[in-house]
Amino acid sequence: MAKRPWWIMLAVFVLVSFACALPVSLPVGDDHNDDSAVDDKNPISILEDLMDGETANAPDEAGTTRRSPLPVGTLLSVPGWELKVIQFLRGDDALRVIRSSGQQVGELPAGKEFALVKIFVRCTALDSDAHDIGLTELFITGNSHVAYGDTLDGIPQPEFLYEDMYSAEAVEGWIDALIPVNEQDLMAVLDLQEYKTDRITRFFALEEGASVSLPENFSEHEPNQIGASIDTPAKVGEQIITSEWEIRLLNASRGAQAETAIQRENPLFNPPQEGMDYVLLEIALSYFGINDSPVHIGPDNFYAVDRDGKKLAGEWVRVPKQSMNPYINATVFPGAELAGWIAISTPADTDQPLIVFDPDRYHSEKADVNLRYLLIE
Repeated sequence: MAKRPWWIMLAVFVLVSFACALPVSLPVGDDHNDDSAVDDKNPISILEDLMDGETANAPDEAGTTRRSPLPVGTLLSVPGWELKVIQFLRGDDALRVIRSSGQQVGELPAGKEFALVKIFVRCTALDSDAHDIGLTELFITGNSHVAYGDTLDGIPQPEFLYEDMYSAEAVEGWIDALIPVNEQDLMAVLDLQEYKTDRITRFFALEEGASVSLPENFSEHEPNQIGASIDTPAKVGEQIITSEWEIRLLNASRGAQAETAIQRENPLFNPPQEGMDYVLLEIALSYFGINDSPVHIGPDNFYAVDRDGKKLAGEWVRVPKQSMNPYINATVFPGAELAGWIAISTPADTDQPLIVFDPDRYHSEKADVNLRYLLIE
């Protein structure tokens, strides 16, 4: 009989010892609890499946695109980690598990429902250091080309949180997201970005047949020069086309009008500091990136400059998390289309502020490639 690898035996020993002291289980719920909806496997039983060959291993480079995500039930191995989706729930089934934690959930926004993904993770690093992987690196996406991140704090249990993990240790837990009820082709996403290492992005199908494809020539479009120069900034209504983005400034306001709009439905509202004005931009965006990796777009990617292009001092504008007029602050994939508001602050004595759209602000390798200027008249 073939010998089992030493690291599997070590992993089982460590996890058995850990489980004896700290047993892991889902919380006992109230009448909303539905045991049939919950897979009660724990890390040890999953390791036993791996040893017995009951889990399919993903080939190298598998699951690197949304067109071909890892099939349901596949174990993924990447440097330092092994991961597997254990269970996926949405809608009423997800809500029953959330309510089983004993915490009341308020009324959901119209057209939204919860999705839950239980994930098994094992550290395979070959060193004695602590490693972690958490909610910012694990999220959900679908055919809207937008990332849906964790919504609930501490529930359902066990929630997947940052954990200091050492070689051979394993954990499991839930990640949750609030998604549109008509979202299809749902996938869990692993996106690891560590200093001085290559980025790792992998996709796990959450339902049989999940796949997101874009037209073959989707990213091939001709940029224009609208707003490309600080001397000829784009105005309201003009369509900007860069190598990766299309952006149109639909509307703009400043001063008292912007303050009134930002304050609406906003318990976090603070008036601008003395000598400053709020500027409110209504924006439509489309993303055409070549790489099937997530990028973030939000208020950090818009800021005011003077006529020499120097960034002007401004303050962070606090906006509501939920609003009838949504604010743009999202992680997106190629194909995403967003429409909403961006709120920034500028010196009040600025005549016709110049606003920079800078989607690559924190990516020096693409500095200024997609940068454009907007004029607020």
